[in-house]
Amino acid sequence: MSFTKKLFILALILAVISSEVEARRKILRGRKTITRTYYRGLEIPGWVTVILWSIGIIVVNSIIYLGLNKWIIQRNEPQPAVQYRMEHEV
Repeated sequence: MSFTKKLFILALILAVISSEVEARRKILRGRKTITRTYYRGLEIPGWVTVILWSIGIIVVNSIIYLGLNKWIIQRNEPQPAVQYRMEHEV
């Protein structure tokens, strides 16, 4: 799957999870205009949001760790010393 598809899916999930919706509606009654405000909460419970965020943080940190391990830690490991043996040593 390409990077843009993954980024789009991530943005879609974050949009669904992170925002609550506020809607305003104008109702006409005679000559007066009444504005009503409706609040809609999330479609999923709070504990599911916490679990999804924690899994996401673990995945991102794992990717960062693997990248740092590959490009920084493994490149800077000292080379093993060459040990020479004498012929009479066993």
